[in-house]
Amino acid sequence: MTRRAGIARPLVAVMHSLEYVAAMRFASLLLLLPLAARGGDANVRGDIDLLLGTAASTESGYPFAPAVGVFVGADVYDLFTPGIRFLGVTGARELGMTEGLRAYATGAELRVHTPGDPQFWVSAGAGRGQLSQLQCECDVQTFAGSRPGMSLSMAVGARSFLLGGLAGVGGQIGLTRWSHVSRMTEMGPSAGRAPVKLREGDLWAVTFGITIGGRTSR
Repeated sequence: MTRRAGIARPLVAVMHSLEYVAAMRFASLLLLLPLAARGGDANVRGDIDLLLGTAASTESGYPFAPAVGVFVGADVYDLFTPGIRFLGVTGARELGMTEGLRAYATGAELRVHTPGDPQFWVSAGAGRGQLSQLQCECDVQTFAGSRPGMSLSMAVGARSFLLGGLAGVGGQIGLTRWSHVSRMTEMGPSAGRAPVKLREGDLWAVTFGITIGGRTSR
């Protein structure tokens, strides 16, 4: 068993490294797209979106927590917008409170949207993130910790523009996945006690809120 564990640890480290490299290559490709388009005299506009909302795990028993996010990108051909996304979920830390989750996720994201006003869009992205806190009103699973790992995201949204198309107001709903989340799971009663098992897996959270943004002129 010890020998197997010694072999498994380097393999796990390699897998985590490959996840990080894949996310960074994806980000690099997305960020190079606007530069290539600019070189071809394409229509490119700077774009920023701020998210004010709330988030909760897709599993039952977990309360909502405040969430903030920002997306910065470059709109190419008034059709797709590659950029960088950050999401922070800020659950409270007061003792005795139902705290929900506390986490962050950052990475590259690609938005595809309709031209004109109003604008409807869908997005997908990948990067790095970590879930640092998870609490609920249940006794089935207990959060035992987590490690940084690859985060995945997808979202849909809409916005309408003001001030001659330079400012936008809208809303969005999205899903974010955090990996390497460890929880203690009860396996059932045994000899008067309920044995537990440390289980590592993924956790998905749903996020929704209003967006306030802007973009540069043509």
